[in-house]
Amino acid sequence: MALVTGPHRVLFSMLRKILNEKYGGGQHSEEKRLKPKSASLVDFGARIKIIVSEVQGKSQIELQVTFQGDYEIHHNETIDCLRALYGMSVGLTRFDDQRKVTISVKVDDAIAHFDSPQSCARSLSQIRVQATGSPILKALSRMDDQQRGNTSTNEDNIYKLGTHGKCGTFHCISTNEKVMVVFVVSFEDEMERCLARLFLQQFEVTQRKIPLTPHCEFRRPNQATTELKSIMSKQLESEGDIMPPPVGCLSFTFFPSSAASEERRLKAVDLLVNFLPYMNRHVKSTKSMMLNSMRSKRSDLLPSMQEPATLISW
Repeated sequence: MALVTGPHRVLFSMLRKILNEKYGGGQHSEEKRLKPKSASLVDFGARIKIIVSEVQGKSQIELQVTFQGDYEIHHNETIDCLRALYGMSVGLTRFDDQRKVTISVKVDDAIAHFDSPQSCARSLSQIRVQATGSPILKALSRMDDQQRGNTSTNEDNIYKLGTHGKCGTFHCISTNEKVMVVFVVSFEDEMERCLARLFLQQFEVTQRKIPLTPHCEFRRPNQATTELKSIMSKQLESEGDIMPPPVGCLSFTFFPSSAASEERRLKAVDLLVNFLPYMNRHVKSTKSMMLNSMRSKRSDLLPSMQEPATLISW
């Protein structure tokens, strides 16, 4: 099962259609008036809404993204990242419960930062990943700047980035020498826990064979380092009432050599933010496939047992 990354296809298609309808050949061509309308969709728990309205005789397009429950949006890092992409029209509203955050982007202002309506739509369709992964991107960029001698700071930070249901939590540990992204993986069902452990161990084994990739390490709870124990204790404090006991921790450690270009950093953030949904889907699909196979074998076995002379073929 492949890990799906890149633009959200439905959101990209909707935004591209609206922007092409308004701007036609490009953002500098004559604007067309659009009928007021809205459309909503869900991207792994983030609720996204496109609003087309009319203000002072002109059509305005706004994109709103609401994060709640599974996501930890860090205000400063998120605002800095999104405003670097889309300009000062980006706004962030945090509601009373602190876990609900709405990010708004005025698309008509954001399009000025792109070569074409299509490239603007492609970038905006990844806004969930950009907002959630902004602390990782900032940490990787800061480490690269320090390696090049552009900056000199001594900040060590631990960010909790979010959860995915009862599948676990993920965190970013940022230091001057490295950036570590840690997934504390949890499953309740015993069969799913066994599959998850095998799956996570394969990441560590495979990474050794592939050069120029982030260092990958899997540790069971009783093998955790001091850093990982600190993260697991924080998970128990914040999620202990709803999160099953952890299967273990999978960490990806980035050094300056593995974060040397902006393209590699953006690709890494995309993969990391989508890892827990992929992990959850992969484990549950594997379990379902195994159970279906066992049921079919049972259906073949029982009639064969009624005829002792028949050779049972597995």
